Amino acid sequence: MLLGRLIGTLGLEAQTANLIISVISTGGVYAAAAIWPVIAPFIVTIKGITAIAGITAISGF
Repeated sequence: MLLGRLIGTLGLEAQTANLIISVISTGGVYAAAAIWPVIAPFIVTIKGITAIAGITAISGF
């Protein structure tokens, strides 16, 4: 379920999403913090697109 959510929501490749899940489930928070520079651009990009789409939708309404 989490793998599908990462792929669908963030648009990640299956291999990258699987790596994120395995690191978080086995290595814990410290490992996730270590790979944060790798996954941060994906998350920031999606949040930016969502914010711009929301502002556009509100201003168009």
